[in-house]
Amino acid sequence: MIDEVIRTREQLVTQLIEMPDDLYNAQLNYSLAFLIEEFVIHDNEHKEQIVQFINKFHLE
Repeated sequence: MIDEVIRTREQLVTQLIEMPDDLYNAQLNYSLAFLIEEFVIHDNEHKEQIVQFINKFHLE
């Protein structure tokens, strides 16, 4: 499952990199650039939760 998530994220990043700048920065309700930043922040919060969970078992 983790490998599938990684592949999906890599595909998303590839598509975002290839996206034209005018579409990437288009102002709708939120720009795509803003949403990507929010996703990164959100993912990092979950990453930290996972690291803390794993470290909990290494300390016991």
